[in-house]
Amino acid sequence: MRLLKNIIKFIISIITKIFGWFIFQNPRAWFCIPGDSLKDVTNNILNYTHDNINSFIHHVSTYHDDNNIKIHLIIHSKERYKELNNFAFQLKYIRIKYIYIINPIKFNVFLLIKNYIIFYFYFYSSKYIIYQNVMDRYYKLKRQTSICINYYTPFKLDLKHNPKLNNIDYVIMSSNSASQIDSIASHISYLKYRNFGRPKDDHIIKPRFTKNEVCKKLGFNDNIKKIVLYLPTHRDYERINAVERNIFGYTGDYSTLNNILIKHNAMLIIKIHIAQKDGHILFINNLSNIQLYQSSYEYMVDDIMPYTDLLITDYSSVSFDFMLTGKPIIYNFFDVDVYKETRGFSWDPVEIICAGPIVKTKDEFEIAIDENLSNNDNKFNEKYNWVCQLTHAYTDGNSCERIYSFLMQLMNKNIK
Repeated sequence: MRLLKNIIKFIISIITKIFGWFIFQNPRAWFCIPGDSLKDVTNNILNYTHDNINSFIHHVSTYHDDNNIKIHLIIHSKERYKELNNFAFQLKYIRIKYIYIINPIKFNVFLLIKNYIIFYFYFYSSKYIIYQNVMDRYYKLKRQTSICINYYTPFKLDLKHNPKLNNIDYVIMSSNSASQIDSIASHISYLKYRNFGRPKDDHIIKPRFTKNEVCKKLGFNDNIKKIVLYLPTHRDYERINAVERNIFGYTGDYSTLNNILIKHNAMLIIKIHIAQKDGHILFINNLSNIQLYQSSYEYMVDDIMPYTDLLITDYSSVSFDFMLTGKPIIYNFFDVDVYKETRGFSWDPVEIICAGPIVKTKDEFEIAIDENLSNNDNKFNEKYNWVCQLTHAYTDGNSCERIYSFLMQLMNKNIK
């Protein structure tokens, strides 16, 4: 069966590339693909802070509308299509073509082929292919240049890449250490990596909203002075064994935690990972200061992070992103042994890059939250700064500009 699938993929790749050879290629055209995990949310070039590609294109169109660039940008929702076109119409020199690929409710061969042709028509008419996941592979031609603005700094073990489909020309990462680790996992030559930083990290350093605006969008009353975010990653093993568990991983009552939050005038916001099947995740209901994150076009979770006073996470690379705020982090390792066996970590021992308390019981979890909300001084400050320097080559909020300059150098070199 696997052999048959590989043969079919090979035949499709040959047919696709032959199709591409007959399409005129614009040397100033970019084909930009936001993260496909965002199909269910309202992220686009106008609401951009959660995605590297949308963040980068928004920056270019805002600050560099002085180059004859044509951008083909995939959008996953047609809801804001008219608004997006009005935005593109106001630009002088940059031309943005929004490509909406329809996702059929039921399997439709005709629609599937139509989408495939539309996608690769604009794909092959572009010199530069820009996307945000090294695990994604596309049937590009040698005359095209593919640039991956990788969306994460390695924390979990990622050895799922297929070296036979390695056709990436450049990978943009946040630091030298991140590039070295990802190079091993992706089978991509380290020489192809560039450490410019990630576009979406710029918004942590330079937020698009004020704290008052964010609190208003979240519906907080005047009593709420502090924000706590819980951003756990998904569990591969739970996709197979859907055993019901509490969102925090511990059984029991959480009124004590809620009272701790009330004491500190804090609100805890929980965001379930998009890849986590939440049907068996039991959320904490009817507690005044704990709420579930609600996806909204008015804000993204990345708009909340700059004003978050405490992050709680587990094995997610978001901990590295959050370090740009300088605020404390708690690592909730309630299932670390199982996770280590089923997925594993890029770092060994993983504790060396955890710049905050590691908790494994409900009591430790609640005590750590109380202590971190009580103290203004981060006792992990020295290690915190070390890990931040290890995973971020830049902390100036100018990653978009560095990537843009790099692209301009490539374009000018190729056009000449």
